[in-house]
Amino acid sequence: MSTGRPKNKATWTDLEIYGLCKNWAAFRPLSFPHWDKDDIINEAFIHAKRFYKMYDPEGCSFKKHLDIRLYEPVRRNYAKSIGLRISRETHADGRKNQGTRKFVKMIYNHLFDDETTTKTFSVGFIEPQDLPFIPKQHKDLVQLLLMGNNQRQAAVALGITESAVSHRMVLLRKYFLAQFEKGQSFW
Repeated sequence: MSTGRPKNKATWTDLEIYGLCKNWAAFRPLSFPHWDKDDIINEAFIHAKRFYKMYDPEGCSFKKHLDIRLYEPVRRNYAKSIGLRISRETHADGRKNQGTRKFVKMIYNHLFDDETTTKTFSVGFIEPQDLPFIPKQHKDLVQLLLMGNNQRQAAVALGITESAVSHRMVLLRKYFLAQFEKGQSFW
């Protein structure tokens, strides 16, 4: 016995999914003020492709399926991109991840309150002579570390997250190892 309700579309192309994400993002620029519209659309599309695998055409429409599921993962990635970590407290009765959400800054601006540190940041940097070349994107990080700053302080000075500094450190180590294997470094 048929209800007379039209069946939901079972297959969606990437272009159609992108169109749904575009419509979804059109109403959310105030939710993600540090991203432009294209950033919101692209982040939504990444998650929409994942949610498409879970879509059941016998249930709600795919548009409704996305409206229900998209906001939370996009919001989490947005928070990460602007330097916030979202976690949940343990609930009063002991259930984990059931309490209220906590937004914790990953960038600590109070570490560089001294004006002299920021003034000497880009003035008078002398590269180590035994390195043939330090990649341009890593010079500021190398300078801060040679000045005695730790990774957290370097992250604050560069205006990036601590995880980004850690990632750059991994790249620097790989670079230095490659230079050492080529015989181009004396360290």
